[in-house]
Parts: sequence; C-alpha cells; structure tokens
Amino acid sequence: MRTSLNEIHLIEKYLFADLSKEESRNFNVRLSSDKLLRLNVLMQQQLYRLLLQYHRRTKKKEAEIVQRRLFEDPEHGAFQASIHKIFDTFQ
Repeated sequence: MRTSLNEIHLIEKYLFADLSKEESRNFNVRLSSDKLLRLNVLMQQQLYRLLLQYHRRTKKKEAEIVQRRLFEDPEHGAFQASIHKIFDTFQ
C-alpha cells in the first residue's frame, strides 16, 4: 500500500516533534493501533538516518579534498609554512 504525501508529512512532523499536543496525542493513538503506520514511521526514521549518514560522508569527502589541496598543492606553500610554524612552536 502506498503511503500518501499527507501521511509522510505527518510522520515527518511527528519524528521532528513538530506536532501540537493534540496532534501528537491523536497520532500516538493511531500509532498504537495501526501496524502499517508504525511500519511507515520506522521506515521513514531509517530513511532519515541513512540520509544523515550519506550527508556526513559527503561532507567528510569534501573536507578531505580541501585539506589535500591546502596541504599538498604547491600554490598554498605560504599557508603550509605558516601552519607548520604554529605547530613547530609547540615542540
């Protein structure tokens, strides 16, 4: 069975605690009696976790590229020297 967009939006609001007290109470009642809704909530929750992991990996790769450019490209020699100088003072 295909979940409606309204239900997806409602689940999203539930997961991010963006429901009013009454909406939250009503949703929890539905959640306790509707197996399909519980499944959809769990699936949407898992999807958000996966998206967050993907986002973190993407940002980590971007940061590694910037770090490589700053510390390996000859054009950034002055920057590299200044960083080495800072850390040399701690030794």
